[in-house]
Amino acid sequence: MRQACFLLAAAMLAGLSGLPALAHEPDAGWTPVGRCWARGPMLECMAGHANGRPDPGLSVTLYTNDGQVIASERADAQGLARFARPAGPFYVLIGDKRGDTSEVDWRDVAPRPTPATRSPRP
Repeated sequence: MRQACFLLAAAMLAGLSGLPALAHEPDAGWTPVGRCWARGPMLECMAGHANGRPDPGLSVTLYTNDGQVIASERADAQGLARFARPAGPFYVLIGDKRGDTSEVDWRDVAPRPTPATRSPRP
């Protein structure tokens, strides 16, 4: 009897192991992403999501490389945030209310925006 129960339980577990954990799969389209570029002495960052749309509500925070906050803003209606560009190394964290973030390192800052970086997808 015990052996039959064990085999039944093992068969049930084996059958369930192939199912994805749907409750835990992230929606990659809503993962925050960002791009930053230099505009003279200013740093301009576009905050949006992986689905290509800018998000006016995202938090954009500028840090020194050792983790000190320099400035923090919410992205404007076009999904943009602007800061005075720091003289030394820095990084930008773009985050949403769920705690998901995207990081832009100072070495990844483009010299100027291109039409592709400014145009949200329809």
